[in-house]
Amino acid sequence: MLDPILDEFRVYLESIELRRPQIPFISNLRGNWITDGEATNPKYWVEHLRNTVQFGKGVRCLLNSQEYQLLEVGPGRTLSSLASLQLQKAANQLVVASMRHPDEDGDDYSMMLTALGRLWQHETEIDWSAFYAAQNHRIATLPTYSFDHTVCWIEPGKGREARRMRHEELSDCIYQTVWAAQATKACPASVVGWCVLLLCGESGFPQQLCSSLQSLGAEVIELRLSNRLSTQQGNYSVRVDAGDDYVHVLDALSKAGKRISHVVHALALELIAEPNEAYTGSGLPAEPERDQKYIFDSLFYLAQAIGNEDWAPQWLALTVGAQCVAGESMGTSLQGLLYGALPVIAHEFDIHATVVDLPVSVRNVAADKLAKRVIALLSTREQANAERSSSTIESNLSNSADFALRGNQLFARQYHRAIFNGQPVESLREGGCYLITGGLGGLGLAAAEAMAVQAKIKLVLLSRRKLPARGYWDTLIEQQAGEADVLQRIKQIEASASELLIRDCDVTDLNALRALASKLGPINGIVHTAGVLDDSLLSLKGLDAAHLVLQPKVQGSLALAQAFDLQALDFLLFYSSTSAFVGLPGQFDYAAANAFLDTFAASLQQQGVNAISVNWPAWQDIGMAARLAAGGLSPQQAPGRPVDHP
Repeated sequence: MLDPILDEFRVYLESIELRRPQIPFISNLRGNWITDGEATNPKYWVEHLRNTVQFGKGVRCLLNSQEYQLLEVGPGRTLSSLASLQLQKAANQLVVASMRHPDEDGDDYSMMLTALGRLWQHETEIDWSAFYAAQNHRIATLPTYSFDHTVCWIEPGKGREARRMRHEELSDCIYQTVWAAQATKACPASVVGWCVLLLCGESGFPQQLCSSLQSLGAEVIELRLSNRLSTQQGNYSVRVDAGDDYVHVLDALSKAGKRISHVVHALALELIAEPNEAYTGSGLPAEPERDQKYIFDSLFYLAQAIGNEDWAPQWLALTVGAQCVAGESMGTSLQGLLYGALPVIAHEFDIHATVVDLPVSVRNVAADKLAKRVIALLSTREQANAERSSSTIESNLSNSADFALRGNQLFARQYHRAIFNGQPVESLREGGCYLITGGLGGLGLAAAEAMAVQAKIKLVLLSRRKLPARGYWDTLIEQQAGEADVLQRIKQIEASASELLIRDCDVTDLNALRALASKLGPINGIVHTAGVLDDSLLSLKGLDAAHLVLQPKVQGSLALAQAFDLQALDFLLFYSSTSAFVGLPGQFDYAAANAFLDTFAASLQQQGVNAISVNWPAWQDIGMAARLAAGGLSPQQAPGRPVDHP
């Protein structure tokens, strides 16, 4: 319909002097920030007139920064309704309509005032002098409240608990995992009264465990994987990735009068590497999608289904070579997901959970003896409270515990203060090139700032976050707009580093990473800070939302390992979290993702990669936890901007 006028429209535009815009705006043609070249090119506006309006991409571009509020100008809520559907919308981002629809009842002025008030509540800068210009109002100063001016806060560092936890030296705050030998516990002579739900496949050891439990008097209900659902008594089966199947089976068990006392998750044993399997020499899972379904998805669905019942069973998950206790070979690193997820189940449902790691050579171990050792750990909660020396981390881990069985020996995971013995710290290479994922986030920028002042290096910041066109940066910084702090920090990093590159790249996109790697050339180190936090209790969370939390840390790490030559790196640093082992409620997926980083780093170390995983606590002023603690408001907002009161 518009084709006949396009040439005439172009000629008309060429007769006009087009100038660079003074206010940044989103291009409806590309769905991104307009550039000066586009805004002053008549050809762009001809294409703009003829082509599809990229409204969704444009809205996502605005929402990605988590700094802008969206106001619909015009009657109705059509655009604001569409904008609210975007998944990237953060809790603190406002989408508001300013005018009612012609068919709506109500007062136009009241609706506009409501929209204005909501914008002001979300710290939008309002020109109140213009608002009151046509009204005869005066500002009145009211007396304040008569405070007593008595300070009642407990000062930091005072009190026994504060003194005990305060560390003056950084080295006093660094702990490492230690697998400490424990006294083994004898298998009970009888477990009559137990009703054990065993989620398993076709591998041999779960069958031996089932037999051993039954010989001791337990009732064992085997829940097997299949390509179809079965709720037939004695033949229960589910499809591994069908959540409703787990609900139907648990409902059938409840109606049959069963009351589950113990749950054993043994699907990791289905992933034991066969001889000559590709995994054994590469350090990477051969089938990560399959592994994640068996380990994470099945646990997610089973825990939700059991949570619907009024049971409070003990949980035990079995892994095979997920941990490196004494330099032995490891199994698939995706098993690490269990180590973060189980403690969250324990705390959310107020039950006890244990993870027991079996040796990779489980097929060659006497199965009956191994089964009895597992039953001994399942039989009591006392074993979970393994003795902790004064050098261990003191934290509330009583609802969960991690063990490893190697030969005739039982090991328990503990956390001991690291001892450095004056070892020299290697510095960054002068002229080296270092890659930071999540580079425009709080942790990524903090890492870049710290690295840039240590040596003259080339920094590459990877992020999905969209920045305004470079020509607007000084104006936005001067106006202390929402992006001002990030832009100012980037400019400071540029001043310190020999070169700073910012690349729009999804760390889970393997093809994009490979293309980037070929352009950058040799890389000396990678800092992987990318992550997503979406706290929600397990019973309220959907699997798709949980997968989004896993992606940056799980799929992102695997993609980095395939795109770059990790053995050529000086270091590969993973930003993990203490959530990997403390079991914070609401972080089933986030804890699992961080625990995977820990296991993956250990697996890479066996391949000769200098991989390190750091379990950071919550950062005080930056990062996802700080943003959550601030009620969703960005802690990176430009400082010192006054908020005018109407």
